Amino acid sequence: MLTILLLVFAFAVPAPESVAGLMQRAAVQIKLGNYTGAEPVVAEILQRAPQASSAHNLLGLLRLEEGKFDQTRQDLTDAIRLNPDSAHPRMST
Repeated sequence: MLTILLLVFAFAVPAPESVAGLMQRAAVQIKLGNYTGAEPVVAEILQRAPQASSAHNLLGLLRLEEGKFDQTRQDLTDAIRLNPDSAHPRMST
């Protein structure tokens, strides 16, 4: 009986989405112009992986699309600081 309950619970509760999955979801939302939908996803990514340069780069792209240029500069600077060898933040400007 316990095994059946555990199986039901396992299928009823979705597994948390990976950071990579969240990154893809946020990128799609940004590309579609759904900035309001992308913001909480990017916030969750940064909460889970605050040192991920790609997350800061994504936030910079989101803010660039929103016209928040001062914040964009800071986000992309953070991305470069966290991963100086990455070309992505430099390509975003």
